[in-house]
Amino acid sequence: MWVPMTGGGNLTSMAISRSLPQPVRFGLVGVLNTALDWAVFGLGVQLFAEVAPYQIKAASFAVGVASSYFFNSRWTFAEQRHLSGTGRNTELRVLGRFLVVSLLCLGINTLSFQFVSQALGMGKLMGLTAATLFAFALGFGLNRAWTFRAGAVE
Repeated sequence: MWVPMTGGGNLTSMAISRSLPQPVRFGLVGVLNTALDWAVFGLGVQLFAEVAPYQIKAASFAVGVASSYFFNSRWTFAEQRHLSGTGRNTELRVLGRFLVVSLLCLGINTLSFQFVSQALGMGKLMGLTAATLFAFALGFGLNRAWTFRAGAVE
């Protein structure tokens, strides 16, 4: 079954199947977010050499978070959100929960990047990899269990 990514119409001419299992959808969104995160990080390091890498990493992670909310709320967890109702209050509660989870993930992401790349001396690529893996696991678990859980925002 093919459906548009937004509830009210077609985001673009592209439509994506919701028949994929939820963890696969979360993973695909995560790949997109990671690509955005890493691209913004790489560009930031090149353009702002005087800024500490962990600060650039925090900014690049925020770009990934914005993309994550957009795609996960409209595709990955769309069924649960539909069961939780619609309306401004529901949307604000879901967004608030998503931001809480994202702030926790930002902390884990930034700290694990700094620890692996600097304290362990394993370099930026290993730091990026560790930060991504830790934030991915925490984000999926909390978003599935709390943020987008069906009926969680009644």
